[in-house]
Amino acid sequence: MLAKAVVSYGAPAHSIEAWLSATADILSVEASFFYLPSVLIVAFRDSDVHSTDILFIRPSGGLELYRLSLVHEVYRKVVHDEISASQGCRVLRRIERRTVPYSRLSLILAAAVASATSARVAFSGSFIDILMSGALGSMLAVVQFTIAEKNKLVSNIFEIGMAGILSFAARGLGASGYFCYESLASAAIVLILPGWHICLGALELGSKNVVAGAIEIWDSFGPSQPSAMSSATTSMATITGSFNSNNTYWDQTFNNGTFTFSNSTGSTEEATTVACYRNPDWNFWWYTEPNDYWLFLLVPAFAFSLGVWFRADCRSKDMVVMVLVACAGYVVNFFLSQHLDQSNVVSAVSAFTIG
Repeated sequence: MLAKAVVSYGAPAHSIEAWLSATADILSVEASFFYLPSVLIVAFRDSDVHSTDILFIRPSGGLELYRLSLVHEVYRKVVHDEISASQGCRVLRRIERRTVPYSRLSLILAAAVASATSARVAFSGSFIDILMSGALGSMLAVVQFTIAEKNKLVSNIFEIGMAGILSFAARGLGASGYFCYESLASAAIVLILPGWHICLGALELGSKNVVAGAIEIWDSFGPSQPSAMSSATTSMATITGSFNSNNTYWDQTFNNGTFTFSNSTGSTEEATTVACYRNPDWNFWWYTEPNDYWLFLLVPAFAFSLGVWFRADCRSKDMVVMVLVACAGYVVNFFLSQHLDQSNVVSAVSAFTIG
């Protein structure tokens, strides 16, 4: 029960092996554990008859922070002899069957807020881009809950398919001249970007769990899902742009003039800022990018909604700590990017702040 719970709720590989090994020692069970991102291999040994039983456990869910915290509490009590193993199994069954911190409607709202706020926080969107990004993000959540969860075949291509569909929609909206395609396409898929897997892979490599860490990093950067998502986004944008090429970003910006090339390195701000074409004749407030003071509201809102999306308990102290740590990392990144041109230094200091 414990092995199935920690695998299904998204515990890191080094924590899974450490928790299960400690529990096996307390219960006087001869067992070995080896975790890969797609399967947990458990080997039970019987020294009396010299036999070994092998059990394969596959993850059945994603990251659920609230349930994972409850499972860790059960593990801690069993290891410290506060409750028996049978009592722990009963608690784990209740956690699996009844513990749902948020309704589907709440998660859809959290997805909308996360996509909307990220449009300005990370992708230089305007007020109207923020609203439309929230709508596209909620559409992604609805498709995930209504179609992807009920169909195994669809769930295997969910990220790739949604990246193409949302890029198609963002390109069509961008062709109208009111929206920024780059902001919409990026913010709409922010919840399915492989950021968590990159972080998890780095944690595994730092814990000297080379096999699991290398697989996570390869899945995040290798020629698999991320490359397919990029190809789907680019292909659908090209198809949509071919129907109305006069409204594309490139045609509007570089329709006249000549190109010059120089051997220089761009600044960190230039490398991370999304370039959006905005009609200089339109002075509407909703068409402009919100100033930096809006970040005092948008950054905590993004961190909070992302915590809700990953099923963290909004009433716990952990949520407050997560929001504060996220805000601290963003503040360091924001100010350092304005004074330093080395993006690797800015990223390293920001990651050190969060760590």
